[in-house]
This record gives sequence, C-alpha cells and structure tokens, in this order.
Amino acid sequence: MIFGNPGIYLDDGTYDDFSIIIEKLTTDLYSVNFCIDMKLFPTHLAYNEKQIILDAFNERDIFQQQSKELFYLEDRELMIALIKESFVNIYRIEQVISLGLYPKEYSDNELKKFEDLLDYDIAVEENRNKLWEIDTLEYTNKGFYVFIVNYGNETKIVFIQQKKYDDQDNKYGRFFHKDRSLKRVSFFDDINWSVKVVKVLKDDLISINSMIIDKLLS
Repeated sequence: MIFGNPGIYLDDGTYDDFSIIIEKLTTDLYSVNFCIDMKLFPTHLAYNEKQIILDAFNERDIFQQQSKELFYLEDRELMIALIKESFVNIYRIEQVISLGLYPKEYSDNELKKFEDLLDYDIAVEENRNKLWEIDTLEYTNKGFYVFIVNYGNETKIVFIQQKKYDDQDNKYGRFFHKDRSLKRVSFFDDINWSVKVVKVLKDDLISINSMIIDKLLS
C-alpha cells in the first residue's frame, strides 16, 4: 500500500515529494517505510505489530506545534538543532568531537578519558516533542529519526540517519577502523550523518495519516 505524495513547490522551483509504504506481512505484522526521492527510509524493511503502527499515525499533538525559528533553518543546522534538543547523549559525543577531545589512540587511558567526558553530569533536559516515533526499535534504535517541524500551514518532515556501530568488537567505530587505526573525525560529519527535509502542506499530511489508519482498521 502506497500513500502519498503530499508536496509543494519550493521557492527555487523544485518539488519535494514523498510517500509512505505500508505492507501487510502477516496477520499482525506490518512494515512501514518512507520513500523519498525513490529511496527507502529506513533502508531496511521496518516492521512491527499493527497496533504500534496505528499508535504512531494516530499521533496528532505533534502537528499542532509551531516552530518558526526551527522551520527556517538550513537542513544541516536543523538536523543539529533537533538532535541537540532531543538526544542529549548523542549530541554530547558530537560536542566532544568538536572540542577535539575524542580518543586519538585505542588505549585504555584514552578511552577512559572519553567515557568520563560522556558521563559528565549535564543539567539539560531532553525534549522529544518533535520526534515522530514511528517505531522505536526499527527507527530510533537503529539510527533513523523522523521529526516534524511546523510553521503556519506547512510542515517539514526531517529525515535524519545516523550511522551506528553496534559490533561489540568495534564499539568505538566512530573513531577507529577495525584495525584500530584512527579515522578522520569531525562534528556531525557526512560519513556518519545525513539529512533530507521534505516540505508539505500540514493538512495533506494529516489526511494521509487518516487514510493509513482507515486502511489498517478495515
């Protein structure tokens, strides 16, 4: 089942569009992926129980917020701002990188100093009210984030992908190759982070959500 494409022409004459692809896998399992410029997001088949998906598309409060300042940021700045306010621990790693305090060699001493910096108590509360939690296990935990930023009658859907290093033998894969040689590292670098922003009419997106709910309940 393909739902879309809500979209509008941008000031530069280009057209942003996307669709939502939902497939029934079993009686209770459905997959949910976005299609942006003919590319899937997430890049894997993201599936879960039907009720989890229904809960995500039943979310309405996220479309009522107004965020003028965020709405007019450039894509990269918007990505950084959303991660900063939503995932304090993830942003902390990028902050340490920006200060050049990441480990430069794979040694117990260097790694401990890095971990101590991450454990530093920062009195910053996370605010995830713009994070569209489609599926925590298949999206957020695997480094795929969808944010909703509204202003006026328009909505920006912000698709952010973070490269994950889950191999236990390569815990510090952001900084070291598997042979433990040092990588080139920089603040929110393009190797580890990517962002795609789609601008749509808010009412169109809400309408798409309603159609998805009706279809799942039919």
